Amino acid sequence: MSWCGRLGEAVWNGWRSVAYGAAVMVAAIRLAVCPSTWSAPVRRVLALQIYFTAIQAIPLASLLSLIMGVTVVVQGLWLSRLVGDSRLLGALLVGLFMREMAPLVVNFIVIGRSGTAIAAELAAGSVGGDWKTLEAQGVDPMVYLVTPRVLGMGISVFCLTVLFVALAFVAGYFVAAVMGLARTPGHFVTQLLVGLSRSDGWALPARTIVPGMATAAIACMEGFRTRGQVTEIPQAATRAVVRATTALILILAVLTAIQYG
Repeated sequence: MSWCGRLGEAVWNGWRSVAYGAAVMVAAIRLAVCPSTWSAPVRRVLALQIYFTAIQAIPLASLLSLIMGVTVVVQGLWLSRLVGDSRLLGALLVGLFMREMAPLVVNFIVIGRSGTAIAAELAAGSVGGDWKTLEAQGVDPMVYLVTPRVLGMGISVFCLTVLFVALAFVAGYFVAAVMGLARTPGHFVTQLLVGLSRSDGWALPARTIVPGMATAAIACMEGFRTRGQVTEIPQAATRAVVRATTALILILAVLTAIQYG
C-alpha cells in the first residue's frame, strides 16, 4: 500500500497548494477593492511590477509576435485560398492564434521573466529576515508585497496579449499582401470579426488575467516558504516556474472546456 499512500499524499498536497493559491488570489482581490490598501508605497510597487512585467517584456513579446503572426496569417490565407472558403481564415486565426497561442506564449514569457524574479526576490527577503522586520514595523506583507504583484501580473499579461495579437495580425497581413495572398485590409478585418464569438468577450481576459494572477500568487508562495540557506533561493525560483506552468496549462484547459462545452 506504500504506492497508494504516496499517491494519496501527492494528490492531497496538490489540492492544498491549489486551494492556498486560490485563497491568495481572492485575498488580493478583496484587498484591492479597499481604498485604504492603496497607500503611496503600495501604488509604487504596483507601478514597478507593471513596468518590469509588461513594459520591459515588450521587445521580446513583439519579436515573437511578428514571427508567429507572419507564419500563422500567411499559412491561414494560403489555406483558405486553397480550399476556396474565405470563412476559414477568421475561424483559424481567432480560434488558433488569439484564443490559444497568444495567451499561452505571453504567459510563458511572464513566467520565465517575472515569475522567477518574484520568487527569487521574496525568497531572498525570507532568508535575510527582511519580511519579519516589516511585520515588526506594522507592515502587512500581504498588502505591501503580494497584492500589488498579483494585480500587476494580471494586468500585464492581459495588456501584453492584446499587443501580441495586434502586432501579429498587422505584420502577418502586410507580409501576405506583399506575397499577393491578401485582399484589402477591410476584407481581412471582416474575416477576423466573423471568426469572433460572444464568448470571446470573457475568454480572452480570463485566459490572461487569471493565469497571470496565479503565476504571481505561486511565486509569492514559493518565495515566502523559503527558509534557511541562500542556496534555496534558486530552488524556490525553479519550483515557482514548474508550478506556475502546471497551473497555466490546467487553467487554460478548464477555460477551453467551459468555452467550447
